[in-house]
Amino acid sequence: MRQFHISGIAPMPELPDVEYFRCILERHGLRRTIADVVVADPRIVDGSTVKTLQGALCGTRLSTARRHGKHLFARIAGDGWLTMHFGMTGALVPVVKAAPAPRFERLRLDFKNATALAFVDPRRLGRVGLSARIEDFIAAHGLGPDALDPDLTAAGFAERVSARRGGIKAILMNQEVVAGVGNIYADEILFQARIHPATPRQALDAARLAHLYRAMREVLETAIA
Repeated sequence: MRQFHISGIAPMPELPDVEYFRCILERHGLRRTIADVVVADPRIVDGSTVKTLQGALCGTRLSTARRHGKHLFARIAGDGWLTMHFGMTGALVPVVKAAPAPRFERLRLDFKNATALAFVDPRRLGRVGLSARIEDFIAAHGLGPDALDPDLTAAGFAERVSARRGGIKAILMNQEVVAGVGNIYADEILFQARIHPATPRQALDAARLAHLYRAMREVLETAIA
């Protein structure tokens, strides 16, 4: 996994980074009563309003954390899911409420135990919202299966990739094909698979696609280990 700066920010969060944020959420945000939702930048709220988001979260708890590709979800004990996408520079940072707000804080969950969880984002491209079901969110955003989904087989991966035209790196980064791979990990996956990023998909036979699939799983699994 890539190292984070002291501010908690890594460039262009991808699947392993969001998996790290999921662990942060599990450790510092679940099963704690939310006392307040502080929204420093309303533009971060997606598909809802600040008031609706606060109403859905205040006084309740987050019970489960899940990840799909570059998206993070937290089950709201009352109903529905809190959704998070980190854009190009977003991150989750655990903080103490009495301490100064971290730089670039856009939203913060204040818990009754005097701790808090901040969503920081220098470039303001991250988004936080609500969804009734994860499956509905995935469908609405046209996301493919998670790159580490146990149900995504080598054959299924090859079928999804083969349905696209163009350079293999662009296809690998297409979130409709598989969700979670971005620029940095695409480069590493292709390097390990010994495939040039500009190689046309049509030039890859079944054996090379199977090798690419194995490289993708190995690189991402190593990154989150």
